[in-house]
Amino acid sequence: MLSVLIPIFNFDCTSLVIEIINQCNANNLTFEVITIDDFSNSDYKEKNKNLSIFQNTKYSELPSNIGRSKIRNLLAKTASYDNLLFLDCDSEIENTDFIKNYIPYFNNNKVVYGGRCYKNQTPKEKKEILRWKYGIKRETISAEQRKTNTYLYFLTNNFLCSKNTFNSVQFNENLVGYGHEDTLFAQELKKKNIEILHVENALTHVGLETTELFLSKTKEGISNLFKAAKSYNLNTTEIKLYRNFERLNKFKLSAVYLFFYSLLIKKIIEKNLHSQNPSLFFFDLFKLYWCCKIAQELSKGE
Repeated sequence: MLSVLIPIFNFDCTSLVIEIINQCNANNLTFEVITIDDFSNSDYKEKNKNLSIFQNTKYSELPSNIGRSKIRNLLAKTASYDNLLFLDCDSEIENTDFIKNYIPYFNNNKVVYGGRCYKNQTPKEKKEILRWKYGIKRETISAEQRKTNTYLYFLTNNFLCSKNTFNSVQFNENLVGYGHEDTLFAQELKKKNIEILHVENALTHVGLETTELFLSKTKEGISNLFKAAKSYNLNTTEIKLYRNFERLNKFKLSAVYLFFYSLLIKKIIEKNLHSQNPSLFFFDLFKLYWCCKIAQELSKGE
Protein backbone atom coordinates (compact mmCIF):
# COMPACT_ATOMS: atom_id res chain seq x y z
CA MET A 1 0.00 0.00 0.00
CA LEU A 2 1.39 3.36 -1.06
CA SER A 3 0.68 7.02 -0.33
CA VAL A 4 2.14 9.34 -2.97
CA LEU A 5 2.53 12.81 -1.47
CA ILE A 6 2.90 15.91 -3.65
CA PRO A 7 3.18 19.46 -2.31
CA ILE A 8 2.05 21.87 -5.02
CA PHE A 9 3.29 25.40 -5.58
CA ASN A 10 2.79 27.26 -8.86
CA PHE A 11 2.92 24.26 -11.16
CA ASP A 12 0.40 22.19 -13.12
CA CYS A 13 0.99 18.62 -11.97
CA THR A 14 -1.92 16.97 -13.81
CA SER A 15 0.35 14.92 -16.10
CA LEU A 16 2.47 13.77 -13.16
CA VAL A 17 -0.57 12.56 -11.21
CA ILE A 18 -2.01 10.70 -14.24
CA GLU A 19 1.30 8.90 -14.80
CA ILE A 20 1.48 7.89 -11.13
CA ILE A 21 -2.06 6.50 -11.23
CA ASN A 22 -1.34 4.54 -14.42
CA GLN A 23 1.84 3.03 -12.99
CA CYS A 24 0.22 2.14 -9.65
CA ASN A 25 -2.62 0.40 -11.47
CA ALA A 26 -0.17 -1.44 -13.73
CA ASN A 27 1.50 -2.83 -10.61
CA ASN A 28 -1.83 -3.70 -8.90
CA LEU A 29 -1.10 -1.46 -5.93
CA THR A 30 -3.48 -0.21 -3.30
CA PHE A 31 -2.61 3.47 -3.38
CA GLU A 32 -3.60 7.07 -2.87
CA VAL A 33 -2.25 10.31 -4.30
CA ILE A 34 -2.49 13.27 -1.93
CA THR A 35 -1.85 16.74 -3.32
CA ILE A 36 -1.95 19.93 -1.27
CA ASP A 37 -1.62 23.36 -2.84
CA ASP A 38 0.55 25.70 -0.75
CA PHE A 39 -1.21 28.93 -1.78
CA SER A 40 -0.28 29.01 -5.47
CA ASN A 41 -1.31 31.72 -7.89
CA SER A 42 -4.96 31.47 -8.94
CA ASP A 43 -4.19 30.27 -12.47
CA TYR A 44 -2.33 27.23 -11.13
CA LYS A 45 -5.12 26.51 -8.66
CA GLU A 46 -7.51 26.56 -11.58
CA LYS A 47 -5.35 24.02 -13.46
CA ASN A 48 -5.00 21.67 -10.50
CA LYS A 49 -8.44 21.88 -8.89
CA ASN A 50 -9.74 18.94 -10.95
CA LEU A 51 -7.10 16.54 -9.62
CA SER A 52 -9.59 15.15 -7.12
CA ILE A 53 -11.69 13.66 -9.95
CA PHE A 54 -8.91 11.16 -10.66
CA GLN A 55 -8.87 7.70 -9.11
CA ASN A 56 -7.73 7.62 -5.45
CA THR A 57 -6.58 11.24 -5.60
CA LYS A 58 -7.19 13.97 -3.02
CA TYR A 59 -6.62 17.65 -3.68
CA SER A 60 -6.86 20.51 -1.21
CA GLU A 61 -5.77 24.14 -0.99
CA LEU A 62 -4.22 26.00 1.92
CA PRO A 63 -5.43 29.54 2.76
CA SER A 64 -1.82 30.77 3.15
CA ASN A 65 1.67 29.55 2.31
CA ILE A 66 3.11 27.39 5.08
CA GLY A 67 6.42 26.48 3.43
CA ARG A 68 8.38 23.45 2.29
CA SER A 69 8.83 21.79 5.68
CA LYS A 70 5.36 22.20 7.13
CA ILE A 71 3.56 21.05 4.00
CA ARG A 72 5.55 17.82 3.83
CA ASN A 73 4.82 17.11 7.49
CA LEU A 74 1.15 17.82 6.81
CA LEU A 75 1.11 15.47 3.82
CA ALA A 76 2.62 12.67 5.91
CA LYS A 77 0.07 13.26 8.66
CA THR A 78 -2.75 13.06 6.10
CA ALA A 79 -1.49 9.81 4.52
CA SER A 80 -3.50 6.62 5.07
CA TYR A 81 -0.81 4.08 4.24
CA ASP A 82 2.55 3.10 5.71
CA ASN A 83 4.71 3.63 2.61
CA LEU A 84 5.20 7.31 1.81
CA LEU A 85 6.56 8.47 -1.55
CA PHE A 86 7.35 12.20 -1.63
CA LEU A 87 7.57 13.77 -5.09
CA ASP A 88 8.08 17.39 -6.15
CA CYS A 89 5.21 18.76 -8.23
CA ASP A 90 7.43 20.29 -10.95
CA SER A 91 8.58 16.87 -12.10
CA GLU A 92 8.06 14.41 -14.92
CA ILE A 93 8.27 10.61 -14.79
CA GLU A 94 10.11 9.35 -17.86
CA ASN A 95 10.74 5.80 -16.59
CA THR A 96 7.76 3.47 -17.10
CA ASP A 97 9.03 1.36 -14.18
CA PHE A 98 9.37 4.30 -11.80
CA ILE A 99 6.80 3.07 -9.25
CA LYS A 100 7.75 -0.58 -9.78
CA ASN A 101 11.37 0.19 -8.90
CA TYR A 102 10.32 1.37 -5.43
CA ILE A 103 8.16 -1.66 -4.57
CA PRO A 104 11.05 -3.87 -3.30
CA TYR A 105 11.77 -1.18 -0.68
CA PHE A 106 8.27 -1.05 0.79
CA ASN A 107 7.84 -1.71 4.53
CA ASN A 108 11.37 -1.14 5.78
CA ASN A 109 12.92 1.34 8.20
CA LYS A 110 15.24 2.98 5.66
CA VAL A 111 14.86 6.04 3.47
CA VAL A 112 15.21 5.39 -0.27
CA TYR A 113 16.28 8.22 -2.57
CA GLY A 114 15.85 7.80 -6.32
CA GLY A 115 17.70 10.86 -7.62
CA ARG A 116 17.04 13.79 -9.90
CA CYS A 117 17.75 14.38 -13.57
CA TYR A 118 17.11 16.95 -16.31
CA LYS A 119 16.21 16.98 -19.97
CA ASN A 120 19.25 16.72 -22.25
CA GLN A 121 18.13 19.54 -24.51
CA THR A 122 19.21 23.09 -23.68
CA PRO A 123 16.12 25.19 -22.85
CA LYS A 124 14.88 27.47 -25.62
CA GLU A 125 14.42 30.28 -23.12
CA LYS A 126 17.71 31.99 -22.24
CA LYS A 127 16.35 32.86 -18.81
CA GLU A 128 16.11 29.13 -17.91
CA ILE A 129 19.62 28.09 -18.97
CA LEU A 130 21.44 28.77 -15.68
CA ARG A 131 18.99 26.63 -13.68
CA TRP A 132 19.15 23.84 -16.27
CA LYS A 133 22.95 23.93 -16.46
CA TYR A 134 23.27 23.83 -12.69
CA GLY A 135 20.88 20.88 -12.59
CA ILE A 136 22.74 18.96 -15.30
CA LYS A 137 26.19 19.56 -13.80
CA ARG A 138 25.53 19.57 -10.06
CA GLU A 139 22.29 17.70 -9.34
CA THR A 140 22.25 14.87 -11.89
CA ILE A 141 24.27 12.38 -9.86
CA SER A 142 24.32 8.61 -10.34
CA ALA A 143 23.32 6.30 -7.51
CA GLU A 144 26.89 4.95 -7.41
CA GLN A 145 28.30 8.41 -6.78
CA ARG A 146 25.56 9.26 -4.27
CA LYS A 147 26.46 6.13 -2.31
CA THR A 148 29.90 7.59 -1.58
CA ASN A 149 28.25 10.06 0.82
CA THR A 150 24.68 8.95 1.40
CA TYR A 151 23.51 11.81 3.61
CA LEU A 152 25.19 14.62 1.67
CA TYR A 153 23.55 13.65 -1.63
CA PHE A 154 19.98 13.41 -0.30
CA LEU A 155 17.28 15.71 -1.72
CA THR A 156 13.57 15.81 -1.00
CA ASN A 157 12.31 15.72 -4.60
CA ASN A 158 11.92 11.95 -4.83
CA PHE A 159 12.15 9.69 -1.78
CA LEU A 160 10.37 6.77 -0.15
CA CYS A 161 10.15 5.95 3.54
CA SER A 162 7.80 4.34 6.03
CA LYS A 163 5.41 6.47 8.03
CA ASN A 164 7.07 5.39 11.28
CA THR A 165 10.50 6.38 9.98
CA PHE A 166 9.23 9.75 8.82
CA ASN A 167 7.44 10.46 12.09
CA SER A 168 10.62 9.76 14.03
CA VAL A 169 12.39 12.60 12.21
CA GLN A 170 10.05 14.96 10.30
CA PHE A 171 11.07 18.26 8.73
CA ASN A 172 12.13 21.15 10.95
CA GLU A 173 9.20 23.57 10.73
CA ASN A 174 11.21 26.43 12.24
CA LEU A 175 13.30 26.60 9.07
CA VAL A 176 11.03 28.59 6.77
CA GLY A 177 11.60 29.83 3.25
CA TYR A 178 13.70 28.11 0.64
CA GLY A 179 16.66 25.85 1.21
CA HIS A 180 18.38 23.32 3.48
CA GLU A 181 15.30 21.67 4.98
CA ASP A 182 16.59 18.57 3.17
CA THR A 183 20.08 19.02 4.67
CA LEU A 184 18.64 19.20 8.19
CA PHE A 185 16.36 16.22 7.52
CA ALA A 186 19.32 14.13 6.34
CA GLN A 187 21.35 15.17 9.37
CA GLU A 188 18.56 14.02 11.70
CA LEU A 189 18.40 10.70 9.87
CA LYS A 190 22.13 10.30 10.42
CA LYS A 191 21.81 11.12 14.13
CA LYS A 192 19.15 8.45 14.51
CA ASN A 193 21.20 5.91 12.50
CA ILE A 194 18.51 5.68 9.83
CA GLU A 195 20.13 4.57 6.61
CA ILE A 196 19.57 6.31 3.26
CA LEU A 197 19.60 3.91 0.32
CA HIS A 198 20.45 5.42 -3.06
CA VAL A 199 18.89 3.81 -6.12
CA GLU A 200 18.84 4.63 -9.82
CA ASN A 201 15.25 5.83 -10.15
CA ALA A 202 15.51 9.50 -11.08
CA LEU A 203 12.65 11.95 -11.37
CA THR A 204 13.04 14.57 -14.10
CA HIS A 205 12.93 18.16 -12.89
CA VAL A 206 11.06 20.17 -15.53
CA GLY A 207 9.98 23.25 -13.56
CA LEU A 208 12.99 25.40 -14.39
CA GLU A 209 13.11 28.74 -12.57
CA THR A 210 14.18 31.86 -14.41
CA THR A 211 17.69 33.07 -13.64
CA GLU A 212 16.26 35.98 -11.66
CA LEU A 213 14.17 33.68 -9.46
CA PHE A 214 16.94 31.09 -9.14
CA LEU A 215 19.41 33.71 -7.91
CA SER A 216 16.84 35.04 -5.45
CA LYS A 217 16.16 31.54 -4.11
CA THR A 218 19.90 30.94 -3.89
CA LYS A 219 20.27 33.96 -1.59
CA GLU A 220 17.37 32.70 0.51
CA GLY A 221 18.98 29.26 0.69
CA ILE A 222 22.25 30.79 1.93
CA SER A 223 20.36 32.67 4.65
CA ASN A 224 18.77 29.37 5.69
CA LEU A 225 22.20 27.72 5.70
CA PHE A 226 23.48 30.24 8.26
CA LYS A 227 20.29 29.95 10.29
CA ALA A 228 20.49 26.14 10.32
CA ALA A 229 24.17 26.24 11.30
CA LYS A 230 23.59 28.68 14.15
CA SER A 231 20.19 27.66 15.50
CA TYR A 232 19.94 23.96 14.70
CA ASN A 233 23.56 22.81 14.89
CA LEU A 234 23.75 21.92 11.22
CA ASN A 235 27.05 20.18 10.48
CA THR A 236 28.59 22.33 7.73
CA THR A 237 31.90 20.48 7.36
CA GLU A 238 30.78 18.73 4.16
CA ILE A 239 29.12 21.76 2.56
CA LYS A 240 31.68 23.08 0.09
CA LEU A 241 30.26 26.60 -0.07
CA TYR A 242 30.42 27.00 3.70
CA ARG A 243 33.95 25.59 3.84
CA ASN A 244 35.11 28.15 1.26
CA PHE A 245 33.48 30.93 3.25
CA GLU A 246 35.19 29.74 6.44
CA ARG A 247 38.57 29.73 4.68
CA LEU A 248 38.08 33.38 3.76
CA ASN A 249 37.00 34.14 7.29
CA LYS A 250 39.97 32.32 8.79
CA PHE A 251 42.38 34.60 6.97
CA LYS A 252 40.14 37.67 7.54
CA LEU A 253 39.56 38.05 3.80
CA SER A 254 35.76 38.10 3.63
CA ALA A 255 35.61 41.92 3.77
CA VAL A 256 38.30 42.08 1.07
CA TYR A 257 36.28 39.68 -1.10
CA LEU A 258 33.11 41.74 -0.62
CA PHE A 259 34.95 44.87 -1.72
CA PHE A 260 36.65 43.15 -4.67
CA TYR A 261 33.40 41.54 -5.87
CA SER A 262 31.26 44.67 -5.52
CA LEU A 263 33.75 47.03 -7.12
CA LEU A 264 35.32 44.93 -9.87
CA ILE A 265 33.35 41.85 -10.91
CA LYS A 266 29.72 42.09 -9.76
CA LYS A 267 28.38 43.47 -13.06
CA ILE A 268 30.47 41.06 -15.14
CA ILE A 269 29.28 38.03 -13.17
CA GLU A 270 25.61 38.95 -13.12
CA LYS A 271 25.65 39.72 -16.84
CA ASN A 272 27.19 36.31 -17.49
CA LEU A 273 24.68 34.48 -15.28
CA HIS A 274 21.84 35.96 -17.36
CA SER A 275 23.55 35.07 -20.65
CA GLN A 276 23.19 32.22 -23.14
CA ASN A 277 26.29 30.53 -21.69
CA PRO A 278 26.36 31.10 -17.92
CA SER A 279 29.44 30.01 -15.99
CA LEU A 280 28.97 27.82 -12.91
CA PHE A 281 32.32 29.11 -11.65
CA PHE A 282 30.86 32.62 -11.72
CA PHE A 283 27.76 31.24 -9.99
CA ASP A 284 30.02 29.87 -7.22
CA LEU A 285 31.62 33.32 -6.85
CA PHE A 286 28.13 34.83 -6.63
CA LYS A 287 27.20 32.40 -3.84
CA LEU A 288 30.43 33.06 -1.95
CA TYR A 289 29.75 36.80 -2.14
CA TRP A 290 26.32 36.30 -0.59
CA CYS A 291 27.80 34.10 2.14
CA CYS A 292 30.15 36.92 3.09
CA LYS A 293 27.42 39.56 2.81
CA ILE A 294 24.88 37.65 4.91
CA ALA A 295 27.52 36.82 7.52
CA GLN A 296 28.44 40.50 7.69
CA GLU A 297 24.79 41.51 8.15
CA LEU A 298 24.30 38.90 10.86
CA SER A 299 27.38 40.08 12.74
CA LYS A 300 26.06 43.66 12.72
CA GLY A 301 22.78 42.47 14.21
CA GLU A 302 24.40 40.68 17.13
